[in-house]
Amino acid sequence: MRALPVLRTEVPVPAPAHAPAGGAFREPLDSDVTAQWLHLPRPAQGLFVVPVGTRIAGDCRARHVWVRGEVTGRVTATEGLLVVDLGARVLGGVEGSGSVVIAGSVAAGHAEHAVIARGRLDLACTAIIHGSVQHGLVTIYEGAAVDGEFVGLEK
Repeated sequence: MRALPVLRTEVPVPAPAHAPAGGAFREPLDSDVTAQWLHLPRPAQGLFVVPVGTRIAGDCRARHVWVRGEVTGRVTATEGLLVVDLGARVLGGVEGSGSVVIAGSVAAGHAEHAVIARGRLDLACTAIIHGSVQHGLVTIYEGAAVDGEFVGLEK
């Protein structure tokens, strides 16, 4: 069994406007640091990245997906990592078969669930979810906002 990483960081990180004040435990907010902190490998093949400043209208489906911009449509990672980065927005929900990390905003749109995470789900302190969350293993950090219900996946 792999040891869990330490949640406290010694590097000062500016708190988002909606994050709790007063030294609460927070994970690093930088994408590269977050990936290392979660011990997630950088997928070499099948990675679809939505760059900062990019807007996509339509569904996105790949083995691994890293959203840094905006997507209006369903985002699906079929095998591995799905990340909605800090400042990124998805309207249409996300679905991941592996690890799902949300630090940005996800809304269900017309989908039944805003988030479906079959692997590990991490909701960062900056995550904003509008809609229900269907999950297996989930970690929610102080400051994450969910406007919806949590529904456990049946095994």
